[in-house]
Amino acid sequence: MCIYLLLTIKKNFIMNKIIIAILMLMYSLTSLGQIESNRNTTETGRNFVVLEIGTGTWCYFCPGAAMGAEDLIEAGYDVAVIEYHNGDDYATDISNSRLIDYYNVPGLPTAYFDGVLTFSGGYNNYSLFDTYLPLYEERIEIPSPLELVADIEEGSNNNFNVSVTVTDLDNYQGTNLKLHVVLTESNIPENWQGQTELDYVCRDMIPDQYGTSLDFSSQNTQTIELEVNVPYELANCEIVTFVQNNDTKEILQATKENLLMVGITDMPSFDNKLELYPNPITYFTTLTYSLEKDMPVKIVVRDLGGKIVATLLDEKQNAGKHSLNWDATNFSGNHVQNGIYFCTINTGSNTSTIKLVVQR
Repeated sequence: MCIYLLLTIKKNFIMNKIIIAILMLMYSLTSLGQIESNRNTTETGRNFVVLEIGTGTWCYFCPGAAMGAEDLIEAGYDVAVIEYHNGDDYATDISNSRLIDYYNVPGLPTAYFDGVLTFSGGYNNYSLFDTYLPLYEERIEIPSPLELVADIEEGSNNNFNVSVTVTDLDNYQGTNLKLHVVLTESNIPENWQGQTELDYVCRDMIPDQYGTSLDFSSQNTQTIELEVNVPYELANCEIVTFVQNNDTKEILQATKENLLMVGITDMPSFDNKLELYPNPITYFTTLTYSLEKDMPVKIVVRDLGGKIVATLLDEKQNAGKHSLNWDATNFSGNHVQNGIYFCTINTGSNTSTIKLVVQR
């Protein structure tokens, strides 16, 4: 009887301890859930992955990096490309500082995806697309704690006013944040290592390669106003903005804008006689325009990134009314993808651009 009573008491004691342990665990989980629910965990999608490439026209293996970046763009991936040149005519103090002082580049070509994923090496005649794609995919899936909006307006004397608003959505803990504004130029004729042009060349960083400091200690939104001088053809230029943590070198958010789209409404036409029909395009469209006198005429079609996909005309023409057809094909004779394009006519002294849509 005493043994039974002792066993019963011991059993009840053990059961009580188990019940207390379960209650304490439930309380802990509930408290943890309350703590988590009180945190601001708002994030947003990543606009673009920034692909920075160290390159040079003297570099035998650099074409593979250039082709890899171009293939990402042509395949429609959300990537903002910046190419920093070293040791050639396109190298600047800014590009050298970015490669050597900031990244301590091990050699050329070297690609940096959002500043944190790196691949060094390349090929002379083979694209690095298959190597770059997994690195891009890893970064584009990571949400961003920042919202980044760039408003660009055309000013005077080749200047553009850039207003960048950065919002901290998630009480980001990093403090050494820099906003970078980069001007790139593409479609630069250059014979190098079997290639015929250069794209996404870093022409300037505003205000400099060190960027503008951001401080969210007292407010979660900051707006930075900058001016960018663009002494190049607008259709070839992009402005890339991005926020980078200098402690980790991680790029947190980015935007890019082709300047053709910014300045298109201000481009003069040829006495308002420039016409395009039909638009949207299904199989072909007819471009009609008038010339007041004999002059050289160049007509090209560009995609949203400013890349020339087709040259329709490049010759001297007589005064009068002219027309030509475009069957929505590129240089290779393949149909271009559905989307927005820009047809630009240049006579040397005058430029006119029409927005067109390919829709099959």
